[in-house]
Amino acid sequence: MVYTKLNKIADISRANNDYLYPAYTNYIELSATKGLVGMIKKDGNISNRNAIINPKIKINPIYFNIALQNALPKFINKYLTTINLQLDVVGKMEIAYDPNMEAQENAVKTIIQIDNMIEATKKTIHDTQNFKKILLDKMLVTGE
Repeated sequence: MVYTKLNKIADISRANNDYLYPAYTNYIELSATKGLVGMIKKDGNISNRNAIINPKIKINPIYFNIALQNALPKFINKYLTTINLQLDVVGKMEIAYDPNMEAQENAVKTIIQIDNMIEATKKTIHDTQNFKKILLDKMLVTGE
């Protein structure tokens, strides 16, 4: 595992509302932040409320997003003084990553499998709640 400051491995800039960013572009919310790290999955725009993070090293973009998500809470606790993060301090975020591309791919596959299981469980819960509602509605007799 390698530990380094974000500005050593990535270019950081303010997003441009009018620019079409490529798929898998990572960003960090700056304005009125709630600690959001995002990544667009297809080409698109990103609000200028965000900082664009473009890695200068060879790294899986989904793995990079996970590494950013892991690093952000500690960073926010240290550097967030108002409701906004300042662009010039984002580079001070300490990020940990495995430089081995195979390890990155394995980590991404595992996270995707876990996310898929979570989504399937949420769907099962939702479907079960709907079924329960239907059954309860049929049990109740109205006076019509």
